[in-house]
Amino acid sequence: MRCPKFSPTHNGTWLDGKSTHHGGLAKIHRANSNVVIKIPDGIPAEYAAPMLCSGITAWSPLKTRRGTGKSVGVLGMGGIGRFALIWAKALGCDSVMAISRSSSKKNDCLTKLGADSFIAISDDEDWAAKHVGSLDLIISNHRLRHMPMKDLLGLLKVNGSFITVGASLDDLPDINTFSSYCAMLKIEAGFWGTFEEIGEMLEFAAANGVRPLVQVFDLEETNQVIAQQYAEMSRYKFVAKVQSSSEAWTSSSHG
Repeated sequence: MRCPKFSPTHNGTWLDGKSTHHGGLAKIHRANSNVVIKIPDGIPAEYAAPMLCSGITAWSPLKTRRGTGKSVGVLGMGGIGRFALIWAKALGCDSVMAISRSSSKKNDCLTKLGADSFIAISDDEDWAAKHVGSLDLIISNHRLRHMPMKDLLGLLKVNGSFITVGASLDDLPDINTFSSYCAMLKIEAGFWGTFEEIGEMLEFAAANGVRPLVQVFDLEETNQVIAQQYAEMSRYKFVAKVQSSSEAWTSSSHG
């Protein structure tokens, strides 16, 4: 993070260097009003919560980096990837392609998340040749260490962009710089979004009825839900309900 006084919510340290953050598992939270964003009335809390995490991570590159009106590919069908499909479709992109390791999430992508086409890297034959030069932008929230980067970059048109988003700690795999030069490709990274973008995203979602797929649970079930995440049993974003329907927070999901 560029902020010199950045202090992460999860496992972070206060500026005094002594006290630590223990995450967002709380029924009450006090914050400075300068960093609080109003949730529009048209968005129930269980949908707004994941928008403030994976939702804005996917929204920022789509809205500010040449997404609207273009052909967009989304690599990785985790929480960020599912949001990227939803936003790309809602923003009016010409075509939206979901790219995943296998076909296990193909039906959801095509019927629930707005994808127009689907590539299963491990299952589809000649996918790289069939779709070469078809995308203006690829948003990736997949670990790239073992991904076929040459073939993935080959899906981009001239002047296309490959944007890796999220919090992966992996190094980028080897990339043939000469072929990237020839196609004038851009490789970028994103992590979150600005307060202005968050407000814009929420207003857009409220006005257009955008809703993510979520799994709601009671806060007292947190330990069971964490176990499901480690076992990769989750399919959609987990959202904890706290006290009333007007309060919710979101946990990360492997689904």
